[in-house]
Amino acid sequence: MTRRERSNRLIYSLTDNFVCPVRVRAGRYVSRLKRISGVFQVIDGSQQLLSTLTSLGCRTLYGIPGIHNLDIYDRLILHPEISHVTARNEAGAAFMALGHGRTTGVPGVALVITGPGLTNASTAMAQALHDSVPMLVISTQLPRRGVDKDRGDLHELRDSTRLGASLAKESRRIPDAAHIDAYLRAAWSLATSGRPGPVHLEVPLDLLTPNPATEHEGAIAEVIKTLESAQSIGIVAGGGATGAADELQTLAEALSAPVVSTAAGKGVLPDDHPLSLGGRLHMKAVREWLATCDVVLGVGTQLSSTDLWYEPFVVGGQYIAINLDPAHFDVARKADLAICGDCARVMSELTTRLADRQKAPREELVNGLISASDEARSETYGLSSSALARISTMLAGIRAALPRDGVLVTDMTTAAYVGLSEYPTYSPASYLHPVGYGTLGYALPTAIGAKAARPDLPVVALAGDGGFQFTSGEFAAACDARMGLPVVIYNDGGYGEIRRTEDARHPGNRIAVDISGPDFCTFAQSYGADGHRADDPATVEALVRDALTKDYPTIIEVRAPRDTGTGNES
Repeated sequence: MTRRERSNRLIYSLTDNFVCPVRVRAGRYVSRLKRISGVFQVIDGSQQLLSTLTSLGCRTLYGIPGIHNLDIYDRLILHPEISHVTARNEAGAAFMALGHGRTTGVPGVALVITGPGLTNASTAMAQALHDSVPMLVISTQLPRRGVDKDRGDLHELRDSTRLGASLAKESRRIPDAAHIDAYLRAAWSLATSGRPGPVHLEVPLDLLTPNPATEHEGAIAEVIKTLESAQSIGIVAGGGATGAADELQTLAEALSAPVVSTAAGKGVLPDDHPLSLGGRLHMKAVREWLATCDVVLGVGTQLSSTDLWYEPFVVGGQYIAINLDPAHFDVARKADLAICGDCARVMSELTTRLADRQKAPREELVNGLISASDEARSETYGLSSSALARISTMLAGIRAALPRDGVLVTDMTTAAYVGLSEYPTYSPASYLHPVGYGTLGYALPTAIGAKAARPDLPVVALAGDGGFQFTSGEFAAACDARMGLPVVIYNDGGYGEIRRTEDARHPGNRIAVDISGPDFCTFAQSYGADGHRADDPATVEALVRDALTKDYPTIIEVRAPRDTGTGNES
């Protein structure tokens, strides 16, 4: 496919009664979906904005039309109840809105473009804040995928809501068209409640234009035709598919398509299903297989660099994306076809419309890819075979102690990275890992929250010694709540992942990665809880099983040598 052909790709939006295709140029994409009684309808963001302003009592807008707000002005023609005063500078428009608010007590509304429009209006906003004048400043913004990217786009202003926050009671960016009404009403109320003042709302451009409706048949047929003509199909399931596990399995079986998951998607298809490749998207063998597929279907995933472990996402055939957020249609690779809608509903529609096809045996392919990934584990994770075996034994013990729907909450730690492929999951949202943002200290408090929300559900926390110390104080909260929460600490004496990176960059010359910690068993006992040291990781299963029966948390420390790389261990 040429670049020109790819730039004119189709994006589909699944709506109440039809799927409508939108031919888009590169850099343009559509997101106007709103959940109403379990279905979706198209939202015209500009129309929604003006309709809400009308319902709030706005009868005058002050502003200047520009290339970045023309969609709103196009719809303003259809709202004769709202008059418009054209200023000569956005500063003038904002001061007019200030005067409106000051004399009426009702928010005056200024409509400006991003960048220079907002900075021109800033002085009047600061004056209104000082003088306690109700005022609403609505500025447009670059499409969401281009915000704060420092690409030199027209009218680009980095951290515009941060700027707005210093000039107003609050500055917020509307995340999607479905929230336009709610955000406007909240801003209007905030401008007049308590001490009055200005409020800034920012609307990305891609929320403002409507989806042109076209025939259902032409839309869905394009996707069906692509799938039915493919001999080999692979599915990548992300966190957006967690609420669509049944639909995913049905579609995968109908297509005879193996499924590999991202970290957030682990468990969407049970690991013991014959089509499941588990969480092995970062494995070389799996990526190379995806590159040979006629079609790769991405379901509820943005294919972020952290999911791919910073390797390129190569698809030799067609890439079809299904996602509620169109900003994710071309993160790792531009989608050739993109369906914007609820994953469960889209997959159900596709399965219903697909012609029956002969089921191709895939078990040999799946087993071969898993075996090839197993052979490359040491290289992939940068661990010696003995370190890998130690971690795998520990993970197997946790898995054996938990029921199929039990939840493992992991930190950013070596053991959790290995768990992406080596810890089997059988239900959605049962392996909670902070991939993407990648914060340390995630496991313990998140596990406490999961257990508090589902007291009947067995939950285990897994952290490294460094990550545990980020939020170790929350162990007291688990004690106070009388939670039977096993906390497994993989203790390699510091920040092991960073240590291995330093060793690779400058062998034998480490800095700031070998840290001390408390005696974790004594730490637990000081709270009246239990603490155990599993010198043999094979004992982890029994310790976790016992800890799950308690009405207080238990720390289980698994010690590891500091040098666990592919070289010799100490």
